[in-house]
Amino acid sequence: MQESNEITIIAPPGTTYASFSRRATAFSVDQLILLLIVIILTVPVFILLGVAAMFAWPFIVFVPTFCSVRVPVGWAYFALQESGPHQATLGKRLCGLRVTDMQGRRISFFRATVRYFMKFVSAAIMMIGFIMAAFTERHQTLHDIIADTLVLKKTKG
Repeated sequence: MQESNEITIIAPPGTTYASFSRRATAFSVDQLILLLIVIILTVPVFILLGVAAMFAWPFIVFVPTFCSVRVPVGWAYFALQESGPHQATLGKRLCGLRVTDMQGRRISFFRATVRYFMKFVSAAIMMIGFIMAAFTERHQTLHDIIADTLVLKKTKG
């Protein structure tokens, strides 16, 4: 019999690895919530600059303002919630999911930050980093693998 040095990681008792579809649903909910937050934060800028300026040159005013607000708000939204007591964003909570380290424990703010910014890498390669969740053994995305995290679903019981 051949000995293996490979470590097998199994989901903690009472949980399973979150499916691609459940993760996608949670992500969509989170993106909608973020969009609403960013719109609420950017509307005062457009009022100050004049709404006409937004319609006349949308890519000069709207895009830089939107992006300069979206990244820090998204970082705070994801990193604070995923490293917090619920271990999940609002979208993940609605879907019964939580983010953990590889042993099923709560992640640090630093790890949540790494996970958030690595989502840009997952997206930059034609979204393949996100799609990986449908094909990997533990349903991990590229940013999960880099940050050493799991997304788990609580099972009934």
